[in-house]
Amino acid sequence: MAGNAVIFALGIAAVDGPFREPIAITIMLLLGMGFAVTGRYILRRNRVYYLQMLLKKTLLEAEFGFYEVKFSGSDSDLAFPWRLKPDAIAELKTKPDEWVERQIRGPGTVARWLFVMFETIIVIYSLLLVLLLIAWLR
Repeated sequence: MAGNAVIFALGIAAVDGPFREPIAITIMLLLGMGFAVTGRYILRRNRVYYLQMLLKKTLLEAEFGFYEVKFSGSDSDLAFPWRLKPDAIAELKTKPDEWVERQIRGPGTVARWLFVMFETIIVIYSLLLVLLLIAWLR
C-alpha cells in the first residue's frame, strides 16, 4: 500500500497540472509516510502479541508434559504444531522478555522482511521529502 503511494507521488511530480504544486506533493508524501509508519507500528504490536502468546502456550505445554507424552502408536507428542523447539523452553523459563525482544525481528521469519520493507519505504519517503525540500528552496 505504501509503495503504491510512493509511485503515485512520483507520478504527480512528473505530470503537468494543478497537482504539480509542491504542497500537494508534500501532502501526498507525508500521508504515505504516515501509512508506512503506522503499518510498521501495527506489525510490531501484533508480532509482540503473537510471541507472548506463543511463549505462554509453550510454557503451559511444557508444564503439562505435552512434549513428553506421545500418541499411542505414533512419534507425535501432544503439543500443538505451531511450537518452539523443546531446547528453547529452558531459555523461556529464565529470560522470557529477552526472548520476545530478540524474536521480534527473528532471523528467517516473514516478520523480519516485513520490517525491512516498511523501513525501506520510510527511507524512500524521507529521501523524497528531502529532495522536494531542496527543489522547493531553489
